[in-house]
Amino acid sequence: MVLLQFGDEKLETLPDELLHNEQDDEAIDKESENTQYDRTAPEPADKRTGAELLNEHAKDKMSVDDALKMATWIFIGFRRKLNFTFLELVQLAAAARDVFMKEKQLVECGLPVTIFGDIHGQVGDAVRLINIAAWDPANPNSRELDLNKQHFVFCGDYVDRGNRQVETLVLMFSLKITYPNNVHILRGNHETRDINYKYGFDTELHGRYDEDQAKKLYDVFNEVFDHLPLACLIGGKVLCVHGGISTHLHTLEDINKAGTSCVDVPKTIPKPLSNINVSLLAQDLLWADPINGLSGTKPNDGRGISIHFGEDALDEKMTELELIAVIRGHQIPGNGYAWFGLKGHLCTVFSASDAGKKENYAAAIRIDEQGVKKMLIMYKGRRFPGDTEGTKVHSCEHLDNNVNDDVYAVFKEEEMIYKKIYICEIN
Repeated sequence: MVLLQFGDEKLETLPDELLHNEQDDEAIDKESENTQYDRTAPEPADKRTGAELLNEHAKDKMSVDDALKMATWIFIGFRRKLNFTFLELVQLAAAARDVFMKEKQLVECGLPVTIFGDIHGQVGDAVRLINIAAWDPANPNSRELDLNKQHFVFCGDYVDRGNRQVETLVLMFSLKITYPNNVHILRGNHETRDINYKYGFDTELHGRYDEDQAKKLYDVFNEVFDHLPLACLIGGKVLCVHGGISTHLHTLEDINKAGTSCVDVPKTIPKPLSNINVSLLAQDLLWADPINGLSGTKPNDGRGISIHFGEDALDEKMTELELIAVIRGHQIPGNGYAWFGLKGHLCTVFSASDAGKKENYAAAIRIDEQGVKKMLIMYKGRRFPGDTEGTKVHSCEHLDNNVNDDVYAVFKEEEMIYKKIYICEIN
């Protein structure tokens, strides 16, 4: 069990050595919100470094009890930077990789489930949303957070941009180790070397560890990322990915196929996947974006990789795959979530607040045993966000989508700025 944090009340005192020397407010780099693919990203000096280091720690990898303790520290101290040692992070990564290595590229889970979008190093937003999602209303005074009672799907982008990236990975990996059958950690486009060397992850590691340790941790974490699954099928009918659909996806089992020839490789996905350039299908699952008013698909020039797809292409693909909904991250809706198109078969969800140049809410989606969807919306101020859904995030090209997403409202009071959770039911 993880213990809940109530307000400013401390459940226990964090060890002094766990508190990082430099403490600052949780923040995110808004200048890098328009992520573009960089095909000229440098190759690591030694690709084997991360794998070899994790193999060396196979016997002393972190135990479930120690992983649970690390998760508890995050829940207690999510407002602080925590000083996890180099050895602790390597042992945690070794244990997490062992779990991910046993999974296919497409994992499956049942109901009830809560689905999270991009976190981008804002571990405080993740903790607050998990607290609400896992809280048991039948035992309102209980401090116990039992993740065995439902499923949790995280749709990628844990690193870059925010300044609590290490803490975010500790939370994700420790929860996965502790609840391997209930917590599902998907890969985002930022969990690749091509992106996270440029948008903040490498920089954070070098700012918190010495040169040698930072380089090794960068390789270690990216080695784990290579084993993350790319998709989750919920109840056999709802597909979760980070990016979007693909013209190369004809059956859900295609996600699990590894190519055996040069002809097959672009349409299949090896696991582990260290270079997404070998798989067009993987590129789409990580990078594709929906766009209103488009018929079919077209190259995603704003991203520099993958495709844009219209509602007709989405409907055709959902019929082919026998799906009823697609849930993804990758874009920043003003209200934290946005339904795409007229039929509402796809929902974009984003779980990091104030991540764009325009302030946005953070959100997660809960689907109960009956399939009823509820949005958990975390926002600032004293008023509910209202009925608008920030749908303009899907209305234009990626480079302009946040500039033109003006249908949301953030209610900010200078004298009282705090987080709240608003729960609304979507029929």
